[in-house]
Amino acid sequence: MQGQSDPVVSTAWLAEHIQDVAILDVRGTVKTQLRSTNLQGCRLEMSEYIADYDTYLEGHIPGATFFDWTKDGVDEDQDIPVQLQTDSDTFAAEMEAKGVGTDRPVVVYDSGNGLLAPRIWWCLMYHSHPAPLVLDGGYAKWVEEGRPTDLAEPCPLTASPDLQQWHTGCKTPQQPMPQAQEPTVLSQDAHPQSQRVCAGFEPKAQPHKRATCSDMLKALDAQKHGSDLVILDARGREQYTGQVKRAERGGHIPGAVNISRKSLLDKSTGLLRPLQDQREVFQQAGVDCSGKGSQQIYTYCNGGVASCSLALALHRLGLGDQTANYDGSWNEWGNELQLPVVTGDA
Repeated sequence: MQGQSDPVVSTAWLAEHIQDVAILDVRGTVKTQLRSTNLQGCRLEMSEYIADYDTYLEGHIPGATFFDWTKDGVDEDQDIPVQLQTDSDTFAAEMEAKGVGTDRPVVVYDSGNGLLAPRIWWCLMYHSHPAPLVLDGGYAKWVEEGRPTDLAEPCPLTASPDLQQWHTGCKTPQQPMPQAQEPTVLSQDAHPQSQRVCAGFEPKAQPHKRATCSDMLKALDAQKHGSDLVILDARGREQYTGQVKRAERGGHIPGAVNISRKSLLDKSTGLLRPLQDQREVFQQAGVDCSGKGSQQIYTYCNGGVASCSLALALHRLGLGDQTANYDGSWNEWGNELQLPVVTGDA
């Protein structure tokens, strides 16, 4: 199998290439709970980050290894939740334990809402995996199409003699995926994708893809002096304006433009909108999508997760090297009282 240039793949593509890739199941959710409402109607919500391992055990795409997005690839020494593990050796060891090496593509899928898979794509990109891929429509679309599911957990470190390195152009023997009206569930004794070779993850950190609080302060200063940059807020409108807050303070980073990650999805199908439609969304927000500029782009949300959907889209538009995701996002900025905040639509 040749390298896949577009990081977003369809269920049909995965079905065809399922023997050639590592697969990560990153199903989970962000559960929110209303804590209080003040006299002005501003709502305080609390977020809980949940990995859905039980659902994985009830069925998953054959060969998929479960990825706990709240722990795997996360620097648990940080006070801010789900911060990327930036130590390359530690991250590489965790990926190898999941059967992910840099010698072949890895497909990441979530429940189908498109929230979590782009986050893991971004983590892999930070550490220079050459071909991290996101499954459009996730597990929901896979099951909806009647494709097979599995109950068994693969052993990532079990070598399969048939597996070849993807970048050599060699292909592994492929069997056609059964097409059925109802999902075919493979038993514990019949899971042909369970043997996976881990050829080793060779990381190289790309710090320019991850912004810190200090980077954002420098960006604000540069913006005041006329630098060509844009800050994109991937949260919903109510959080952007401060009507809903999930930190000590509500509102947004000064100068940030609101592009909800959901605006990149087709409302009727839940799939990603065509790339040209996404391009128009960014252009309306002031992003230079010509490919000729050097505009610096920063993305953020509540926890650096939803903003990765914007980073993925910008990468597909050829702006990946100009885009940095603010990992701490509002979980950090909104709780640091000395940092500037703007409320309303300004």
